[in-house]
Amino acid sequence: PPVVRYEGESAEIICPYNAIYKSKSKSLCKGKCSTRDRNTLNETVREEKETKTDRLTLNDDVTASVFTGTITGLTAEDAGKYWCAVTLERDLNYVYTHLIVIMNE
Repeated sequence: PPVVRYEGESAEIICPYNAIYKSKSKSLCKGKCSTRDRNTLNETVREEKETKTDRLTLNDDVTASVFTGTITGLTAEDAGKYWCAVTLERDLNYVYTHLIVIMNE
């Protein structure tokens, strides 16, 4: 199901992965992730570390095999398809979710 939030709120995108990938790098990208083309809202986290930028925080919980991306201060431009990716040897393994941002009146 999509994640629905209002402008100014925060959205949490939950990315489950297979436990065999716990030591691999994980990424959250707006639009499809690519090993060659880095999107502006693309960050990577690795093994129980936290990565934080201006509005995006990624946390990897290897015990639960889930990494979570939290986007704060949502704007209409944040709406779209977000891809959760696990970096494999030569490729990326993906799942995605839609983020819907409702504009304030």
